[in-house]
Amino acid sequence: MNKAIFFDLDGVLVDLVNVHHQSLNSALELYGYSAISETSRKTYNGIPTRIKLKYLDIPENDVEKIFNAKQTFTHRDMIEILRPDKDKIELLYYLKMSGYLVACVTNSIRATAELALELSYLDLFMDSIVSNEDAPYPKPHPSPYLCAMEDLVVYSGVAIEDNDNGIWSARDAGLKVIQVAGPQEVNLSLLDRINSL
Repeated sequence: MNKAIFFDLDGVLVDLVNVHHQSLNSALELYGYSAISETSRKTYNGIPTRIKLKYLDIPENDVEKIFNAKQTFTHRDMIEILRPDKDKIELLYYLKMSGYLVACVTNSIRATAELALELSYLDLFMDSIVSNEDAPYPKPHPSPYLCAMEDLVVYSGVAIEDNDNGIWSARDAGLKVIQVAGPQEVNLSLLDRINSL
């Protein structure tokens, strides 16, 4: 039985994909750079902000300013939109009562992950949180999942992911993976998919 369940954050436990995209574009425009187009959006989904800025060839002296502005915009918007989600709370409550260990493994920074989980009331169920600041390399490298597995002292489990970077990371760490199309699929019905692995 898979007694450790690892959840990605953005696009799985919470719907912050649009918030991250809009916040980064607002920060880029604030400092005179072009916004990321809708056509390029998927390319950058699930990638840490500093890496996105590197891919965008942002000069080093502007990276930290844009990064900090992006975090400010993201946290402001999270406070406005994130609320407890009954479906996620029921699922995580059931998993915990059934003896599962539960972790959140994300490419977000720790402050963003902790705030998102707190605003959603999901922090109460987490045995471990691994952010992009807690692992040597971000997803798609397996490092974040390996760190979470070490933290939980497990050697197997199931990762719930929504994008390729997370799926590659989890598979390369030796985990089984369930792909979801978004947070709307993360509810008690997910148990059938977990139990079928």
